Amino acid sequence: MAQFRITKFNPANRLPDGTFKEWTSFSQVGSSVTLEKYEEVELNYIDSVIQIFTHNKFKSFKIAGLENRLGECQYQNGNDVDLINLKKVIKAILRDEYCCRLENNRSFIHFGPDYHMYVCAPEIPEFIKKKIGKRSLFVEPFKSPIPVR
Repeated sequence: MAQFRITKFNPANRLPDGTFKEWTSFSQVGSSVTLEKYEEVELNYIDSVIQIFTHNKFKSFKIAGLENRLGECQYQNGNDVDLINLKKVIKAILRDEYCCRLENNRSFIHFGPDYHMYVCAPEIPEFIKKKIGKRSLFVEPFKSPIPVR
């Protein structure tokens, strides 16, 4: 299975230490990014995930590695999340309400610091990568930095 990092960051603008000089968190809304721009990027991430997993005919994911720092997550490790609720879960993760991985027997998705999204799927065809690129996101072959089953 292929693993990818999908981000809003143009790899050509990566600094020598691997970081970018751009906003990286929902907490920066109002200071480094407008709510409107944040929500546009957030929706691009969500739509990209939905497209990848719809193409691969996934029905659901399990919550794994849950960190419920604010106590606002309605899920527990092992709970199923269907594609209908996936948008809500990803939005909450991107807004730092809680952190978790989403896994099934053929794929995973998780988010790292600085708004990096890691995806593993049996297939992400070129036409989907191009659609993701049209959303101003960048798809790079990249192995997840955390071990995932």
